[in-house]
Amino acid sequence: MSTLTIELPETLSQVVRTRNVPVEEVQAVAVIAVENWLRMRSDRVAKGIGYGEGQSRFSASAVPFIEKLIQENRELFERMARL
Repeated sequence: MSTLTIELPETLSQVVRTRNVPVEEVQAVAVIAVENWLRMRSDRVAKGIGYGEGQSRFSASAVPFIEKLIQENRELFERMARL
């Protein structure tokens, strides 16, 4: 493993701390999110679908990405929701 530092919005950081979510679970979610994002990004590139200037996959809505992420990792998210 290597280290990549990301910044979270303060409100999100506070919720993670308040709920005492273990760092290992936050790291697991981050890894899953990046893996899924890279897979979906590769699919778009393979299909020749790009984004316009200043756009990202989240320009319209992150809902489809998040729904797929949760669907593929339901057990982890259900466990985290119980915390």
